[in-house]
Amino acid sequence: YDLRGNRSSSVFNYKKKELIKQTIEWLGNTPLPIFVKDNPNAFCVVNESINGEYTVATVVSMCADTFDSYTLEVSPELAEAKIEVLGNSGLWEKREVIRDGRKIKFRDELHYLSPVVLKFSK
Repeated sequence: YDLRGNRSSSVFNYKKKELIKQTIEWLGNTPLPIFVKDNPNAFCVVNESINGEYTVATVVSMCADTFDSYTLEVSPELAEAKIEVLGNSGLWEKREVIRDGRKIKFRDELHYLSPVVLKFSK
């Protein structure tokens, strides 16, 4: 993609986000467990259970625009994991996703400051 001529702060933030990801992975010599792709100002916090059986990620958008979908890039260990979303009732709900290698696309909307909690089970 060509960012020349585009002065949007969202583009610059997205570009920085990608550069920081690449730098962290290079320094750590390992991929990040989960990373929000293609959505500017959308981030996640990741926690792994003590026994390593599951990983919980909280995805949050700090963009005023609602996204129709979002894509996560996951580590190889999570690429085939079972994925559930924490529903409004407090129960885990199965979620249909589109998988493409380490990329997982969710067809759910992502709203401003409305976190989505995901559970990846091995």
